[in-house]
This record gives sequence, structure tokens and C-alpha cells, in this order.
Amino acid sequence: MKIRVILWSFGLASFCLFMVSQLLAAQTTPQKMIGEVLQIHVCGVAETTQYTLFNNTNQGATAVNEYWQTDGTLVASVPASVPANGSSAYTVGDYVPSGFAGDAIISFDTPLSTTLDAGPGAFLTADFTVTLGTSPAPLAVTFTNLSVGYDSVLWDFGDGITSTLPSPSHTYASPGLYVVTLTTDKTGCLDFDPFLNPTRSIIVEVIAPTADLAISQAAIPDPATTSAPLTYVFTITNDGPDNATGLIITDTLAPGVTFVDASTGCSLTGSIVTCYLDTLSSNTAVPLTLTVLAPETAGTITNTVTVLTTADDPDMSNNTAVLTTTITSANFSVYLPVMAKP
Repeated sequence: MKIRVILWSFGLASFCLFMVSQLLAAQTTPQKMIGEVLQIHVCGVAETTQYTLFNNTNQGATAVNEYWQTDGTLVASVPASVPANGSSAYTVGDYVPSGFAGDAIISFDTPLSTTLDAGPGAFLTADFTVTLGTSPAPLAVTFTNLSVGYDSVLWDFGDGITSTLPSPSHTYASPGLYVVTLTTDKTGCLDFDPFLNPTRSIIVEVIAPTADLAISQAAIPDPATTSAPLTYVFTITNDGPDNATGLIITDTLAPGVTFVDASTGCSLTGSIVTCYLDTLSSNTAVPLTLTVLAPETAGTITNTVTVLTTADDPDMSNNTAVLTTTITSANFSVYLPVMAKP
């Protein structure tokens, strides 16, 4: 199975390298790498809190600074324009009323490789990497949490399954597009609105395996005799490159024949015999048999069998086999006793 990770993230649009410096009064602290983030949640800021956004790229960038009071009120929303290879400094007191106590939330429109000064206050971010398995479905994916400052996390794998493990693994059973979202939380940070919690999302695309299936058939005996057993031997081959899954083999009985028996996994409904195989490995073949009674009248009959799979089959021309078999009349010898003349 082939897989792709599409880094669709939701929000602002510049691939910039930022350093976010947090200072309280005139105090500075060492910087801390926090990876790629959409949002930095700075918990417990006041009027005197200062921070600076540094843009170390050759492209100008923007962000939005929001200031939330502890009672859940959004006090200010301040756009941040940071020039290429430049910086912009912010003092919380310039945008909030006197006595403000709450959180600052800095949001970007795309995940940014970010460095943060670990100054006073709690810093909360959401970030992770993905390690993909190489085998066909079920596809195992490992998520490594690179978030900073969290006490708890919630993973949504996009297929109805969630996890609260810091760095979980998850298995996708079927092909499709899955939006994976990590949300982080920290005690003491404002969380009255779930949208205040930092999140990071990507799309994992699980692509179906590619398997070139082919089917052939033979009749034993050929020619067959009226009203006598006739066995069809089907050979299903997988020429790869991947394993085939969800195989369905269907055979419509020819007019005049009577079903007798078939391989395990096969059943008769009306005049159609259907067989199911869970998996057929790449570059392997498997036989199936179908036994019928030939028609009561001589002539020819045509049997058609088809194989399908949930994998992508690049060549459907070899998925159907057609076989015409001659049916001959049974030969009977009649012996009459010879009576002696009296």
C-alpha cells in the first residue's frame, strides 16, 4: 500500500522561521526550540509582559495576537506584521486595560518552525511528526509528540478513533483521506473555549494497494458426458506489486448444469456461485474448484468466471476467463440374452 502525508494545515500562509522572545519587564531568558506550530499559548501574562516576534526568513510574515482575560473576555486582537529578516516587539499593556490578567495567544496561518524564549509564564504549543509504515493495509502510523508545556493531549485520527497517549500509534484499516489533529491543554491556561487550545492538523492519505489479478480456468473432463460430474478448476494469480485484498470470484452457472460442490469460501445464490478470499500475496496463485453435473443433452456450454479486488488493479483485461466445453452423449450397451430354440 502506498501512502502520502499531505501537510495541509489550517490557518495563516507563509513558511517563515520565527523566533518568539518573551520578556517580563527587562528580563530575558534562554530561547527554546519548539518545532512547527500554528499557535503559541502564553499563559499568565500581565500588563508588563513583553515579547518579540523575530522573522529570520527573506519573506515578510504576519500573525495575530489575542489577549484573553481570565473571565473569558477577548480584550484585544492585534495583527502582527513582521518584516523579512526583522522583528516586531509587543507590550501587553499597550493593548489591554489596567489590571489585566489572562493569556496571550499568538496564531500563525501555517505551521512555523519556531524558537521561543522560555520566559515567565507557561508556554503551550502543539506539534508532532509522523512515521509511516510500509506494508499494505492495515497501515500502522506512529505519531511523535513535539509539543511544549502540555499536561494533557487529545489525538483525533480522523477515522472516529481518539487517544490521550502522548505519542500514540494508530492503524488505518482502509484507504482514504484522514485528518489527524492534536490538541494540547495545560492546567492554569485558559480553556473555557476549546478553540483557545493549540492544535496541529495534517492529512494522511492512505492509498489502496496495486495488484494485477488474473484468472484462468480448465474443465475436467473435457469433453464431458451428459448428466455426469464436470469440475472447473479456477486459478487466481496476483502479479503484484502489492498484496491483493478483498477478492471476490463470481461464476454464473451455464444453462442446464446442476451445482454439486465448490471450494471452501464459496456459496450458491440462485445460479451464481460467489467465492471470497481475504488476501492473496503478491506473486502467488491459488486454485478454486467448482463441480457441477453436465446438462442432460449433448452440445456445448460456456462458463464465465470473474475476479475482483479492493486493491487498484491496473489491468482488468485478464480478470475474466471464458471456457466452452463440449458435452457428449453417454454410450449405453444393451445385452440381450440368447434363448436356445426348444
